[in-house]
This record gives sequence, structure tokens and C-alpha cells, in this order.
Amino acid sequence: SMYAVHPAIAGRLLSNIPRLEGVVEIVSEYEKPPRENPCVGAMMLKAALDFTDLIEAGTAPHDALARLGDTPDSYDARIVSALKEVVARRDDSEILSLGMHELREGMLIMEPVVSRKNVVLMDKGQVITFAALELFRNFGTILGVREPIYVLARKTCQEAGESAHLPVESGRAD
Repeated sequence: SMYAVHPAIAGRLLSNIPRLEGVVEIVSEYEKPPRENPCVGAMMLKAALDFTDLIEAGTAPHDALARLGDTPDSYDARIVSALKEVVARRDDSEILSLGMHELREGMLIMEPVVSRKNVVLMDKGQVITFAALELFRNFGTILGVREPIYVLARKTCQEAGESAHLPVESGRAD
């Protein structure tokens, strides 16, 4: 009925906007079952939307993932597997508010890192590298870096009697 034509209507509305062809394909195809070979972006969108709907309805993340995995006619197994990995990484990570001297390679920037003169040194969604740490130290000495810096890091663990925040081990956040 009306809900079934929603993707087609959204696709038609977006089709007149320049350079959104890929988005049109994703939105138009996201309700297609895997056997009809929708694009990967459409399969990702469907899994993400349905996962979010289950979570908002009160289903535990593990149970929501199991439901998606139990319906291979609706969800591609590779997409569900990737979503499981994302959820597992999220569960193993925490957002921290750190001083510049506490930053480590591999942590993910959650808010732009800026100097005291409002120069953006690193944008959110980027992983801290050795070069970035050097940049922060140099700017910290010359212009100063606004603290705290918000990062995503693996949860604190006990190693040799000391707590440590581990890198997230991921690329950009999307």
C-alpha cells in the first residue's frame, strides 16, 4: 500500500537534485530483498533502519542483531555481520574527555580539535596518528590547544596494574 511505495516516491523526489544519483539508488532500492540484488548502500540502509527501529521498540541490541540474522530473505548476511562488528566495537568503547598529554595513537576524534586561536587542527571523525600528536604538541607550545579533547577509545582495561585507554582501531566515523 502507501508504505510499500515510499522508497519509489522518495527516489523520485531526490532524482531532480544534481549529483545525488547514488543516494537516489540507495533510497529507491532499500526495501528490495537481497535476492533482487539491490545496491550495497540500500542493503546497509535497510539493516540500519530496521536495527534502529528494533532498538527504539525496546529490543536489546544483541536480540535485534539476532532477528536480522534470522531473516536472510530480508537482510544480506555480510551486512548483518558488519553491523554486529560495529555494535561490538561501540560496546567496547567509550567517549573520553582528555587533556592533550593523554591522547594516544588510534583514538578517534569526536569533536574538532582547535587551537586557542580557533584554528581547526583536526576534524571530528579522524583517527589520531603519530603526526597528529606531534602537530598538537607543536601548536600546544606555540598557540595552545583547547582542552578537553573528546575522543572515542576502547574501554579502560587493567594492564600490569595500570589502567590504559586503548585505540579504537577503526577508520573514519560515519
